[in-house]
Amino acid sequence: MAAPSWAFSRINLLVYSRYPLNPFFDSIWTMTNIFQLVFTGVMFVGAYYSTELSRLTGIGDFVSYWVLGGLVMTYGGITLSTIAGSLRQEMQQGTLESCWMAPIRRFVLLTNRMLLNLLWVTVHNAITMPLVFLIYKPAWNPDWVSIMIILLLTILSNYSFGMLIGGVTIVSKNSTQIQAILAEVLMIFSAYQFPLAVLGEWSVLSNFVPYYYSIRAFRAVVLQNATFQMIIPDLVFLTLFSTVFLALSYVVFKRLESVAKRRGN
Repeated sequence: MAAPSWAFSRINLLVYSRYPLNPFFDSIWTMTNIFQLVFTGVMFVGAYYSTELSRLTGIGDFVSYWVLGGLVMTYGGITLSTIAGSLRQEMQQGTLESCWMAPIRRFVLLTNRMLLNLLWVTVHNAITMPLVFLIYKPAWNPDWVSIMIILLLTILSNYSFGMLIGGVTIVSKNSTQIQAILAEVLMIFSAYQFPLAVLGEWSVLSNFVPYYYSIRAFRAVVLQNATFQMIIPDLVFLTLFSTVFLALSYVVFKRLESVAKRRGN
């Protein structure tokens, strides 16, 4: 697996390095997005602390509420989008068939597509999060072991959704709209930007969204001093998404691949 991984990563690295300002502008975009959310919150509550948010979630610091939720979403989002996006790109470039004929297992081939993207997300967050900390000085007390486990399970659990979108992309030859719609739906039920209490009866759908468990556990560890034992229920659900649902999604992907072959597309 090492040789194919390096080959795909090297190609993506060469493409990305041709535009050295990409990391800089990506960081600027993230910071402006954070500022927009923060200033909107300040407009409504007049401070960086919301008593209503504290009543609903136990967390009144809405800056940390948004930023930490967004950090988790970056890892899940890149996992969700990479497979379909890269498959669509290779369709347009006419290289998908040659990659499919390579003597590499399909699962390895699909996984290699997102390794470098995950590295870039990590570097990007390593730049952004210290800036947020310096500007707003939030009271964060991270347990790094728990954080690493949460992020790892976030990546694995959302990989299943990426696999499903990849299968649909092969059949429909379209990924952008499908991916965007699914991402928005998952974001709504993840409690990323607002507590689920505002959704009323619809909040029950969050039980089927891995983001929800990731973000809830991540915030609990960083902002509420939750121990590893306290977040085990969330980790159990993430593990189920990372194993059972991932296996099912790969089976569906293979079936959709067979459909595309029969159609000749």
